[in-house]
Formats: sequence, C-alpha cells, structure tokens
Amino acid sequence: MQTSQQSEDGGPSWRPGRMTNPMEGFAPLMQGIAVPLVLGIAATFTRLCRLGWHSWKQFASSCIVSCFVSILAFWGLDYLELSPTVDAAIIGVSAYMGGSLLDIIVFKIRTTVEHAPIHKHHHHIEETEG
Repeated sequence: MQTSQQSEDGGPSWRPGRMTNPMEGFAPLMQGIAVPLVLGIAATFTRLCRLGWHSWKQFASSCIVSCFVSILAFWGLDYLELSPTVDAAIIGVSAYMGGSLLDIIVFKIRTTVEHAPIHKHHHHIEETEG
C-alpha cells in the first residue's frame, strides 16, 4: 500500500518508514523541461538540416548538447520572469547555437587560464648551524 504524503513545500515526502511513490515528483519536473527539450530537438534538426549531417552519432550528440543548453537557458530565464514567448525565443536561439556557444565559452576560459600571470613563490628554508 502506498501513501502519498506531501512535505511543507508541497513536494513528495521522503520520510523513512513511509511508503511513497518515487515517481510523484517526476511529473512536475517533466512538465518544466518539456518545452526546452522540444525546442532543443527542433533546433538540432534545423541546424543539422541547414549545415548537413553525416551520421546518427552526430545527430544524437548535437541533440544532447542542444537540449542541455536549452534546459540551462530555461532555468536561468525562469528567474527573470519574462513572458513565455520571449523565453521560447531565447531558448530556441540558445539551443540552435548549443555546441558553438559551449565551445566559445570553453575557449575563452582556456585562453584566460593559459595567459593568466602565475606568480611562483619560492620559500627557501635556510639551515642554521647550532
């Protein structure tokens, strides 16, 4: 017998000794990321049709990256409370740029780290004669 208990914040209760449905919290999560996932897949398909694709492996990896970027954009935009139409436009563009956007960010971080001034401090231990 499963009982459905809710915590104070409205989510499922995971108290020990209570039988709860572990899938209870899954539906709201999927509702929240369904739009970014669909936009990510659509953006991948559009981009690869435009630029050409050569294998299912390329399609799958591009789709994963686009969906990852679109979910991150969705969660970031959730804080700004913009209209759903503006959110969808920003998420779609982010998903379309997915891999390229991540490559640019990684390149900027790598060049910043490689060209950062490194100060080496040498601590010399002097031996004294007693």
